[in-house]
Amino acid sequence: MKRTLNLIGNDGNYLPVVCEMAMETGLADCFHIYRNIPCESIAHTGAGDFAWNFVMHEFGDTEGLADAPLAFGLTFPRGKDACLRYVGEVAGLTREAFPRIMHPRAYVAGSAQIGHGCLLEPGAVISTEAVLGFGVTVKRNAAVGHHTVVGDYCDISPCVCMASRVVVGRGVMIGAGAVIRDGVTIGENTWIGMGSVVTKSVPAGVIAYGNPAVVVRPNDKWSI
Repeated sequence: MKRTLNLIGNDGNYLPVVCEMAMETGLADCFHIYRNIPCESIAHTGAGDFAWNFVMHEFGDTEGLADAPLAFGLTFPRGKDACLRYVGEVAGLTREAFPRIMHPRAYVAGSAQIGHGCLLEPGAVISTEAVLGFGVTVKRNAAVGHHTVVGDYCDISPCVCMASRVVVGRGVMIGAGAVIRDGVTIGENTWIGMGSVVTKSVPAGVIAYGNPAVVVRPNDKWSI
């Protein structure tokens, strides 16, 4: 019997990566893609509100969802949260229905804890005793240091380097190439800009960037 992976997606570049990983790891033999909306559409409409509208009003046929695992094709934290809430209500699914998708070329320490719904792209490194919450995306060549805790729905962009004992709150996005020093705490719903160097803790609900990173403005629009 073939196993089917249901993909809830918005990014034409992101979904093929998920498919590739699922096939290589033997997670699924075939796929249902419920929606494939180019990322350009997201950029011009506001990703948080758009993702919510997409899930609530444009979601496709829900028959069979309860019989197959699901994976996120949404990287924005609010979109992930919206998908889980909607699919859970319609199909009665819990978090345990969402598979962990770990590429064979991702390195995960034996003592690390990977939550359901996580996606680890090629070259991702999850170090000793690190903990990833639900629906975390760790993209290509990003590293999560030992004893670091990453909250639900976070998005860790390519080539991010997170040192040891970092605490990352729920719904955080960290831009490509950012460096997070050891012992730093990043509050929930905060965004860190690409290439930033975070040398001290950052409060919740803000956008911060620079070297060293400083708070630029509130992030009230994208909170979940």
